[in-house]
Amino acid sequence: MTMEEVQNEMRRMAQLIGAKSDQLPTVCRLQGGGRPNINLAEDGMLSYEAYERGIQIFCYTFTDLAELMHHTFQNVVPAMASAHAMEMDPTGEDFHKHFLSKKIELMSKINPEWGKRVEDEHNQAPY
Repeated sequence: MTMEEVQNEMRRMAQLIGAKSDQLPTVCRLQGGGRPNINLAEDGMLSYEAYERGIQIFCYTFTDLAELMHHTFQNVVPAMASAHAMEMDPTGEDFHKHFLSKKIELMSKINPEWGKRVEDEHNQAPY
């Protein structure tokens, strides 16, 4: 696997939901400021990491591109769903309903199983 393949897959998925490039992590280009970045190590491990003021604030590693993409879009989609929910209901009274609906819709557009995972996680939540 190459970083070009990783970037192409991320772009393909982003197009499915209308995500903009500034909503996506960088690839092999740490920017700091907490913006996520994806790297490919020599041993084939993929990492999803971020740095703030030179200090690593998180690093998740993956061997599977699909799981890296799932993790990536779990972090991209909520911002999109939140913006949608605020447009639908500026008062915020039904924010959660609109947010969850949009999150499931967007994740399902990328991969129907991902949308199902979001729905299942919500249904298993203790509230």
